[in-house]
Amino acid sequence: MHKRANLLKALSEYYYVKGVGSRNVFEEVIKTARKTVPSSENKNEHRHNALRACLASFLGLYFECFSSGDEHINEAILIGEDLVNKVPRSDSIYVICLFDLAQHLRNRYERHDRRTDLEAAENCYKTAIAVFPPGNSWHFVAVRMSAVDTVILAGAANRSEVLEDALHALLSLEPNAKNNLELIKIWYTKSRLYEYKYEMLSAVDDLNTAIEWADKGFHLLPHKSSLRGEFLLLLSCVLATRAKVRSSMADIDAATDCAKRALEIAAPAEQSSSYDNLAKALDTKFKVFDRLEDLKESLEARRNAVKHLPADHWDRPVKLHRIAGNLLNLFKETGEIMYLNESIVLTREAVNSIGKMEADRPIILDGLSQSLQMRSQLTGNSQDLDESIIASEAAVAILSVARPHTAVCIHTLSKGLWMRFDRTRNIADSDRAIASASEAVSVAIEGSVSIAPYLNTLSGCLASRYHVMGDLRDLELSAESLRKAIANFPVSNKKRILYLANLGSLLRKMYSHPSSEDKWFAHLQEACDCAMQCVQNTPEDHPEMASYLLSLAERLFDITLIMDETDKAKILIMRKLAASTFERAFRKTYAPILNRIRAGRSAGNLLLETEDCQAASTILSETVGLFRQVSPLSLEYNDRQRRLRGLSEISSLACAAFVELGNPEAGLEILEAGRDIMTSIAMGYSTDLSRLKDTDPKLHSQYVSLREAISQPSQVGEGDSPHEQDLVTRRNAQAEEFGQLEQLICSLPGFDRFNQRPSSEDLRRLAYRGPLVSFCTIDHRCDAMIVTTTRI
Repeated sequence: MHKRANLLKALSEYYYVKGVGSRNVFEEVIKTARKTVPSSENKNEHRHNALRACLASFLGLYFECFSSGDEHINEAILIGEDLVNKVPRSDSIYVICLFDLAQHLRNRYERHDRRTDLEAAENCYKTAIAVFPPGNSWHFVAVRMSAVDTVILAGAANRSEVLEDALHALLSLEPNAKNNLELIKIWYTKSRLYEYKYEMLSAVDDLNTAIEWADKGFHLLPHKSSLRGEFLLLLSCVLATRAKVRSSMADIDAATDCAKRALEIAAPAEQSSSYDNLAKALDTKFKVFDRLEDLKESLEARRNAVKHLPADHWDRPVKLHRIAGNLLNLFKETGEIMYLNESIVLTREAVNSIGKMEADRPIILDGLSQSLQMRSQLTGNSQDLDESIIASEAAVAILSVARPHTAVCIHTLSKGLWMRFDRTRNIADSDRAIASASEAVSVAIEGSVSIAPYLNTLSGCLASRYHVMGDLRDLELSAESLRKAIANFPVSNKKRILYLANLGSLLRKMYSHPSSEDKWFAHLQEACDCAMQCVQNTPEDHPEMASYLLSLAERLFDITLIMDETDKAKILIMRKLAASTFERAFRKTYAPILNRIRAGRSAGNLLLETEDCQAASTILSETVGLFRQVSPLSLEYNDRQRRLRGLSEISSLACAAFVELGNPEAGLEILEAGRDIMTSIAMGYSTDLSRLKDTDPKLHSQYVSLREAISQPSQVGEGDSPHEQDLVTRRNAQAEEFGQLEQLICSLPGFDRFNQRPSSEDLRRLAYRGPLVSFCTIDHRCDAMIVTTTRI
């Protein structure tokens, strides 16, 4: 048996050195073993059984190394089961056969995630525990291995009470440990059990205990012990987990250091997994401390993990998928589409090289689907979207309801179908999207935060169908799904705030729907409450704060429309509150220009209604000025016409406010400024810009590019992104740079009036042939302004 162990070790090392080229050697060894077994059958039963055990070991190692079907491992398990049933327990090879069988079953479990295989392996260890008395070295090994399998099974079945039984069994070994090596192995297993316990129960004390025992065992190890690498990897893993919990730089640095030390002493067969472990630690460091260099270093470690793995190793597709995940994160951080493209290429390679029924295949297919959806959103490519749906369908087809990733894959499918419905309006896609989202919700764990995105998607699918079919029931079900999603989040969770905003939008549609008149007030009150919660639980400098303020102000104004008309004092108070909320939104300089214009118009209109003409004239004048920052390229034709109508209204409101204040000069200035800007936007042409292009093409290009950038809507993700503040900072910097650029242009000869509204002096000059009359009309008044060369 020692010769067998040496041969297996040599074969494994040869495989990692030679890679694909070693397959022939493996097959020759198996072929030789097959020939030897029959010839020994009638000579010596012990030798015959030993040779069969060797054949099973070679078959098992072949399965461990190469990406192939299950025929080798299935044969190894059949041989192992037969040997365990036939070999007398008194025979020295019985225990070898028992532990080999357990290992083969565990290997098949790791490949396919079948719980029955792990249960069978655990039964092997339990048999060994029963056969060999306490104090026996095999009893010692069996208790340790059984404890680990018991905990894994407990996690799969969500049975935390089994953890204590496993720990108790392990602790019973400690007093009987014969030497330091046995004690160290107990501590290693104990550390792993406490790590599993933390994963199930999230008690930080368990995590601390796991670190304590791993550290204690490591420092008791001889310097040249082969176990040092295993302990370093374990320490790296548990320290990285605690770093995430504590946001501790000391823990994550220690975790990274342990991973690098493990890599230095790793044998060829351990290099790939050691690089993987280093990548995990660096991933955690990036997630906690948001340093892009850590993400890039993690990507390099992932690439090395694949590089040190033979090309036909069964685990290579999974490691390719992990590289793709890092690339996807880099794309999300930098916006550089080359990372997304490479991620898709590598995930396709992983899908094409993984076995059809391997446990990780649906996860990789799901990753491909999500990446394709992301690229389709960016480029509008319908082929990417179709491929995404095909990948999701393939993933769902091979998943069972019991698998933890099932809900995720079904959810991705529903999102793809929803996206395609929004483009094609094919009602069959909508119905399938709703059915898939509903299934994801039913498969997910009730009450878990993870169910919220599925409910959110279901809500979106139902709302999309409502927009096409007009069935109010879809809108009601959409709102109900969002309410359930919101209930799964703590109050301060950022996704909860996003979902509240979505719910508010749905409720506004509901109270505007003619058939829900009896519920108008209830829907409006709930919509207002949603908007209020969004504002109250969002930082003032959050990119979406202006949007939330806008929604709240609109809901407050809507309430005034259904209030008792005789209660004028309360209506006035509510409208002043709405006006001040609109103004808060307007003052968010980092908000998209069109949102600020919308807020300024509404604030000014309400201020006029409440007879605060001074405040109305100020904010409406500033709003008209913002139109000069709107890039015509950022507006579609229909949107451009709508904005032009809005600008005409805003400049008329501003003019009326100035006239009411007794300042018709300023009123006419702002009215004519609005008309001038309307002409430029309608024609997509500006005289000032045309002259600037002829005078200084570089400065013109700078101005147009910056104007286009600040005209774009914000791109804020769903999660707790650490880069939201970056967006605000960038928006503010762009707005400041735009102002400085306009000042620089105004300093050029002949450009002192660049983008400035005509002055009253300019307007009086136009009346040199006789008086001019300009009319300003708004809902509740009409003014005529007479212009002469001396006054307005």
